[in-house]
Amino acid sequence: MKFGIIIGVLVAAIATFGLADTVHAVETCLSGTATVETVNSSLGTYKYTVEITWGPLPHGLSHWDLLLDLDLCEDLCTDPPIAFDDVAGYTDGEDCDTVTFEGEFQCEDDPSIPGIEGPMAKFDPIEGQSCEPDKSGSGTFCFYSDLPPAPMTVDGLIKFSTENCRGPVTGMLPTCGATTGTESSSWSSVKDMFR
Repeated sequence: MKFGIIIGVLVAAIATFGLADTVHAVETCLSGTATVETVNSSLGTYKYTVEITWGPLPHGLSHWDLLLDLDLCEDLCTDPPIAFDDVAGYTDGEDCDTVTFEGEFQCEDDPSIPGIEGPMAKFDPIEGQSCEPDKSGSGTFCFYSDLPPAPMTVDGLIKFSTENCRGPVTGMLPTCGATTGTESSSWSSVKDMFR
């Protein structure tokens, strides 16, 4: 009888801790919208702007990835199709107004999050700041590309402490496939495309 109770308690504890890890791995904690404008800069023909909100998280945001639908592109690792300004974005901060971010194109995966594969734009807080991103907040991030825009929904992935969660980012994002118009697009015009 005692052995059965001990086994029952152990199974319940394992299930509880396993479920907690699973919830954070699949929980939707982020949402975002993406717009584009034609800028013809030295960094790219198109400037993509992504606005996100996240939280609440059990820990502050460590970094976030925008998984890009670029599977049809060639030579992603040798000729990256995405470029960034020195400051690629900013968010609300914990006990401060703003945290600035740098951007980096990852052609295959984010090594800090096992099992997440594919091309992505990775946004990390710039080192040396006096504060960090909060457990919930909002931010604006930009990147450039010569790849034309198309309406789509992709995953955004937030890393916090040793955990991660994801959510949808919807709007105009770069593609290696068919092109669409290149005029500046608002969120309402993107929604109209899906009606």
